[in-house]
Amino acid sequence: TCQTQQEVISDVSGMNMQLKRVPLRFAAKKLTADKQLRVSEETELSPAQPPVINIISSRCTVKGCEQKLISGKLLAKGELKADVLYSCEKDGKGAVEAMSFTLPYSQIIDIDGIDESFICRITPEVIACEVTAAAGKTGENRALHCEAELRLMCRAVRNADVMVGTDAYSTVYPCSAELTDVHAEQLPAEYSESFRHRHWRRHQRFDSFRGDKHQGRLLQHLAGGSSDRKSRHCCRHIRFGLCIAESRHRPDR
Repeated sequence: TCQTQQEVISDVSGMNMQLKRVPLRFAAKKLTADKQLRVSEETELSPAQPPVINIISSRCTVKGCEQKLISGKLLAKGELKADVLYSCEKDGKGAVEAMSFTLPYSQIIDIDGIDESFICRITPEVIACEVTAAAGKTGENRALHCEAELRLMCRAVRNADVMVGTDAYSTVYPCSAELTDVHAEQLPAEYSESFRHRHWRRHQRFDSFRGDKHQGRLLQHLAGGSSDRKSRHCCRHIRFGLCIAESRHRPDR
């Protein structure tokens, strides 16, 4: 990874010059390192799952990656998730079964010059993944062996702050300022947010209420009109469904 330097004006003096300045944070130093490792894991099928005949498809995805700086070395730790689809036999017929399991990994990455002042980011990437069936003690394929190759891409940045001039003028002499873009690279910020959304819809079918006097009172009550004390109404709302209304008549005492 190449690094470029760019000059900026942070202060001026003399000739009654006035300078407008703004703070700028930039990557003063960057460190990079890549590490490849192989991860393997074998898992047994549950007693309820049939033996494996053939592996139809398989894939590995990264569930997460934790990082920790220890004595000038970076420790990466996380898990891979393997999803497998295989053919089997159930009740004398051919069938398809799905299965998922995890593969833990841990790796130390050496980066020269790194310390606590750096902000580090490790990006794991699955390069290859292979899942095969393994025979157990009974001779049936009741085990799955997964072998994956993983690349860990580490980026470390030490930030610095500087005041940069964005405009200038003189109270005595004519002055004009020429501006140019400044590329202040930093590590991308991670943003994650979760929320829950609920939505109810109520559909009322009033056509069936027109032929009955008591149901007509219920229609008036649901529409926001006056209520009749001689009738007792109950309405049950079904989520994402139809509103079911009942009217029970109570005779006069």
